[in-house]
Amino acid sequence: SLYFDLNDKNKKTKILCFLAYYLAYSIHSAMLPIIIIRILLLFKNRIIKLIISFMILTYNVFLTPLLSLFNQLGLVFFVKKANYYIDSQGQNETFTSSIELGLITFIFLLLIACYILCLNNYTQYLSVKYNRFYYYVILYIIGSISVTQVYFRTIFFLLFLSIPYILLMLSNKIVNNYIRIYNF
Repeated sequence: SLYFDLNDKNKKTKILCFLAYYLAYSIHSAMLPIIIIRILLLFKNRIIKLIISFMILTYNVFLTPLLSLFNQLGLVFFVKKANYYIDSQGQNETFTSSIELGLITFIFLLLIACYILCLNNYTQYLSVKYNRFYYYVILYIIGSISVTQVYFRTIFFLLFLSIPYILLMLSNKIVNNYIRIYNF
């Protein structure tokens, strides 16, 4: 639903997508950061986008004070779900091997390379919102590096987000352009 939400201008589709986000969040709280990132896409000012990028990159540092602020504001349900998510993710760090961490990080670096290649050559095929969402998720992954399971799961989510980029790279039009460039 995220792809349709970011690429379709139909209001009915957007409403259905937000219902799908709510359903996904009600099933598992791991959807909360993705929903927050989606909401942050509504801001269009360049300075605000830079501030959002910095906040996403460094969210882990500000998470505890932010949750205590939400608790003081009376958002207890939100704080309980967030604490559960953070605590349950932190318990699994002992089961991660260095080989697993290296392999997943290698996949992450390949996804970044794919993203940069597509940004440099094929931005007209995907919406600006989709590209910016992908960028925000990359920043979120970098910010999540200290919580291993969040880091891993978000990389797997990024892998699904990469499908349009990979399809663009593998399409005949793009492959032919690539061959034409290097065959002089």
